[in-house]
Amino acid sequence: VSGGTGTIKGAVATVDVACAPGAPWSPMNVVVGSALVSTLAGSGSVGATDGSPSVATFTFPTSISLDAMGSAFIGDLGSQTIRVISSVGVGTIAGSGSPGNMDGVGATASFDAPRVAADPTGNVYVADYLNNSIRIVAPDGKVITIAGSGVPGYADGAGLAARFNGPVSIAFDSSSGNLYVADEGNNRVRKVTTSGVVTTLAG
Repeated sequence: VSGGTGTIKGAVATVDVACAPGAPWSPMNVVVGSALVSTLAGSGSVGATDGSPSVATFTFPTSISLDAMGSAFIGDLGSQTIRVISSVGVGTIAGSGSPGNMDGVGATASFDAPRVAADPTGNVYVADYLNNSIRIVAPDGKVITIAGSGVPGYADGAGLAARFNGPVSIAFDSSSGNLYVADEGNNRVRKVTTSGVVTTLAG
């Protein structure tokens, strides 16, 4: 790299690095920025306890996404729940705590290895990895499957007619409202429109 910026990830922290414009990339030409790592929530113990950030527990949180108010939504893989960190502490907004594939409200819904992406209004979209489906969690905790039959496979289509094979991550495009899904088992990137139509974007 001749000039530019990057990131170094280590055991302690992730820090920004910069190389002077036009300067060749070498350890001697890199300036490392300062980094401060703090704990937003979680005691460090395994569990699924809600409450104040310092006493709350998680089990393998695998994804995080912010809404416009700064609330952080967590796909808590080990507890099979969708959690939120807000100004009032840590709470669980959906998920029974056991693996399953059920729409519903709050704890009556179930997931199997969820990953999340929030939109600015607090809707949380879920790539439900082992259920091979895309779900939405409304701000009131209501969970609906918007795409994917639940059976692993590959098919574009509308709503439940579409098929995924291990949707491992998901992103929300605030400019269009579309979702983008890394469909791991199909080695493809898929798009889900606001009307639930699934197409293959690449791969």
